[in-house]
Amino acid sequence: MKHRHFLYAMSVLVLGGAPAPAAQFDGAWSVRIVIQEGPCVRPPGYRYPVRVDKGVVKSNSGDSGTIVNGRVDANGMVRASVTRGADRASGMGRLSGDNGSGMWSSSTRHCAGSWTAIREREQ
Repeated sequence: MKHRHFLYAMSVLVLGGAPAPAAQFDGAWSVRIVIQEGPCVRPPGYRYPVRVDKGVVKSNSGDSGTIVNGRVDANGMVRASVTRGADRASGMGRLSGDNGSGMWSSSTRHCAGSWTAIREREQ
């Protein structure tokens, strides 16, 4: 379960750098985390819901044990870090329109991989 929470935290970090003018990246996003190297749990890819609000990423999971620091800038550049207990991961990438992608790594878990994001339609 701890591994799953850490992987969830990594999904949150990828959507996290100054707030975007006009909140162009605001809304619900679905993030898929892929582990490409290291001893982390190797799922086919976890997908998690997150929300961007004024360029700041927020978790929709209610997971209070995860600390997320990051933002999306006006150009869609993403830089963020996530901490859960002793585990830490950082990521970077870009959002564009309704999609995004990038890379992440964890120096504490010695894992790395990629992420993709898709903006979800609001209902």
